[in-house]
Amino acid sequence: MVKKEKFWKTVKEKIIHKSYGGKFFHNKVLNPQKQKSTYSYYYINRGASVIPVDKKGNIYFLKEYRYPTRSWECEPIGGGISKGETPIMAARKELLEEAGIIAKKLTLLGKTKVMPGNLDTLTTGFLATNLQFATPNREVGEVQKLIKMPIKKAIEQALTGKIKNAELVTYILRAAKKLKKI
Repeated sequence: MVKKEKFWKTVKEKIIHKSYGGKFFHNKVLNPQKQKSTYSYYYINRGASVIPVDKKGNIYFLKEYRYPTRSWECEPIGGGISKGETPIMAARKELLEEAGIIAKKLTLLGKTKVMPGNLDTLTTGFLATNLQFATPNREVGEVQKLIKMPIKKAIEQALTGKIKNAELVTYILRAAKKLKKI
């Protein structure tokens, strides 16, 4: 059943591709001016992201090779929330899996949407503190590097655009505010 909408009206909802991570929609719609149109977007399963900060004030994030951009991208540590998992459970799992980090404390940083005109996605962010380090257990196909950076440098890179990932920028700044670094 299609949701009732105030400005846009979905005439026919069509999923043209389904994968582990989400669904690609190509819908027939009536836009706010009542004109017939098509609207395509990607629904991504809900996720959890983590910004670990150690006792010395270093933050950790990933540089991951991403096929769509054919480049190394800075990203928060994180991933999808599996069925039956809470955001905090997913955050702990991804933190250990991708970075080999165990956090005694996770603090909620809030939720973030990225590109809502093209993506239906929502991540829950956490600040991780009181860290212990172990060996990562990455999934097949994940090509990642763990980056360690002083939080003041990360804030500067977030504000000047050197770090371009909107989700990472958001969670760096929220973590810095929680830690009273800005």
